[in-house]
Amino acid sequence: MSTNERPAVGAAGGVGTERGGYPAQPHSTPGTPSRQAPAHGRVKGNVWRKQVCGSRHMLRAPQGWAVDCDDLDAAEEAGAKLLLIEDVESGRQYLASLAVIRRHGFQFDRGHGAQVALPLARWHCFGADVKPALQLRLGLEGA
Repeated sequence: MSTNERPAVGAAGGVGTERGGYPAQPHSTPGTPSRQAPAHGRVKGNVWRKQVCGSRHMLRAPQGWAVDCDDLDAAEEAGAKLLLIEDVESGRQYLASLAVIRRHGFQFDRGHGAQVALPLARWHCFGADVKPALQLRLGLEGA
């Protein structure tokens, strides 16, 4: 390599630089918290939605729904206030506020990481055909 050539970015374990020899900058703005989405489901507006197969994912003893603790934290950081679980097998929807999950849920780990579960009695349950009415009543249009 001649004296006028630069090594490739990251060559020989060095720190990469952008064109012009300036150090590469991180993509996040300093002082701005990063909002990571939950690994399961998606957050849109203030609603965290998860689609599940009830026969595989509903807790049996005690009967209820559980979510990953890291996902719950990420959903809150992304602005979610409500969790809507949609059982794709039965068409039923289960709604609870994240505050209720935190207040009345219980933590456990049955080999799939730390989770928090809310007993079924604490969920608002709706059939598949009432989704538009649910959205209007809760102000979730377009969520």
